[in-house]
Amino acid sequence: VDDQDADTARYECPHCTEVITDSQRWRATREGRFVSQLEPSESARRRFIGYHVSKLCHPRVELRNIAADFLDCRTESQLKVFHNKVMGRPYLPVSVVLTEPMVRSKEHGQHRMKQCPRDTWKITAGVDVQKPQTNPTLYYTIVAWTRSANAVLLDYGRVRGWTVLDQVLRNAHFRASGAQEELRISACAIDHGYETQQVYEFCRQHHGGVPCVPYKHTPGVKEDQPTRLKTTTNPLAPELGAMRRLETCRLYWMDRVLGRFSPTQDSTVGGSIVLPPNVDAEFVNHILAPKRFEREDEHGHLKADYVKEEGRRDDWLQCLVGAEIMAVARGLDKLHRVQAAKPRHHGVTSGLREEHTGFGRRRTGRYRRRRRGRTC
Repeated sequence: VDDQDADTARYECPHCTEVITDSQRWRATREGRFVSQLEPSESARRRFIGYHVSKLCHPRVELRNIAADFLDCRTESQLKVFHNKVMGRPYLPVSVVLTEPMVRSKEHGQHRMKQCPRDTWKITAGVDVQKPQTNPTLYYTIVAWTRSANAVLLDYGRVRGWTVLDQVLRNAHFRASGAQEELRISACAIDHGYETQQVYEFCRQHHGGVPCVPYKHTPGVKEDQPTRLKTTTNPLAPELGAMRRLETCRLYWMDRVLGRFSPTQDSTVGGSIVLPPNVDAEFVNHILAPKRFEREDEHGHLKADYVKEEGRRDDWLQCLVGAEIMAVARGLDKLHRVQAAKPRHHGVTSGLREEHTGFGRRRTGRYRRRRRGRTC
């Protein structure tokens, strides 16, 4: 695929590098047959034999549609789903172990705290709640999102108590370079894994027009649908109404945020991150705290997860995760989504109603009437 355009995708022979068209590929698929790679004795013993089938063998799928699915992959988790479900083969991830120089390389000398870039699209915030139970410690980050999908850290800090956090959200006014109008936080995500009830009560209030949404990483949420919207009602106070909350996939969002710190901007991430100069060493340690590892489950499947060493903290990293969740909820990915090309229509009689079947065949109204025994 050239220039991130699905229409430039081509399928070449690995030996002679000749381009194979869709029609040639479909013809070869219809004339092909499944051949078992097992020993003849083992193949004859089995009642069923499984095959890894790529979507390239589908007799109705165009190559540009497969290329568009690939270009839509913005994280390593989405690439894994693409390789498994579309290409029919396992995905071998290339994990990058972040170091302090990699994080420091994202510092920009000309970037100032609390100053937005010129092409700022929206501003979101993320909050992580930690002990103690009364008057808890609240970590927060405020991030500006540009139209090129880059993240710019505007402010980060640590406060005590919900009253102080309310003042931070209310007084968060930013100005883009060369602009007269002030920008404010459009949404804030708060992790309710600790002190859930306090988070719910805070999110029900109005904080200077900044909507706050509770979220929590849930094991049942998968990478292909990394966010689920849920509602919760307090049975002791039903007059308060339903509380909207988010259930998220930890692996997906951690891959996405940490991928922005990669030394080279990866197109599967969707953008990089810009830090202010001379960020605190504690902030850098929060980014480096979790490590990605893979293990085999009881079925022999590789499962990836993030763990951190005992005693280390990653609160500001979780705040960045919450800020990105809110940016995507506000439509960040829609700004850069590659639209798949519309399928061409061939041989459709004008004036007849179309019906699309599961494999892409079009049956007109005349065809259905003929199936019912009528020829006119």
